[in-house]
Amino acid sequence: MKLLNQYIIAFIVVAISLSSCKEVGPDINIQPPKRKVIMEEFTGVRCTNCIDAHLKTEDLLALHGDNLIVVSIHTGFFAGLLPESTQDFNTAYGGDLDAFLGPVSTFPSASINRQLFDSESDRVLESGKWAGYIADELAKDAPVELSVITSYDQSSRALTIQPEITYYRDISQPLHISVLLTENNIIDAQLSNNGTIPDYVHKHVLRDMLTNVMGNSLDETTVAASPVSLTYSTVLPQNWQATNLSAVVYVHYPSPDYSVLQAEEVIIQQ
Repeated sequence: MKLLNQYIIAFIVVAISLSSCKEVGPDINIQPPKRKVIMEEFTGVRCTNCIDAHLKTEDLLALHGDNLIVVSIHTGFFAGLLPESTQDFNTAYGGDLDAFLGPVSTFPSASINRQLFDSESDRVLESGKWAGYIADELAKDAPVELSVITSYDQSSRALTIQPEITYYRDISQPLHISVLLTENNIIDAQLSNNGTIPDYVHKHVLRDMLTNVMGNSLDETTVAASPVSLTYSTVLPQNWQATNLSAVVYVHYPSPDYSVLQAEEVIIQQ
């Protein structure tokens, strides 16, 4: 009888233990992506001081890698052609970007994520301030993630750019998307303090925008609506080297804020 009681007690203990157990799922914590930073650099082939700024830009790119994206915008007086120039890097977009991010009064200068930082009166900053603000912006999370696919037909020179936007939180403010093309390693003239350099290597040169200069409106800005897929197409001019081109895409606020939430750059796939 004592043995039977022990069995009954053991059975009750096991039953209570089983009834009190419940399955606990894994703790899933979805982390927003790290922010990539857009640096829109205002420059020109007649800007002798810009050469040192170009070197500083390359140092920043070496430090931050793919997390920093540079767009070199040739505009204003210093972008006037030299007698030795074989290409004109001016674009209609460059003048407009100068106007609404600036107006740019100092060359070289650049905006960092189009931010108007608390301690600044202008969005466009002289080169000594770039590194600190880039580091500040890179330390932030981004509420959106961007992926970009490109396709290029060599025979027709037709290019298609397909951005996809994923939201990590709902955004109540309107958003815009800007899509543009930059070209790297263009050999052409540049004025220096010692005269003209005929074979200067120009990098990250703004070539074209496939959206309005202030971006195209995004209709969907909520987590429930993502991902948002878009398509942009163009035909490349013959004098652009497709192998040196990159598609640059960024999601940003419209006027009067302009600040960039996320950016991406991809080399054109041949």
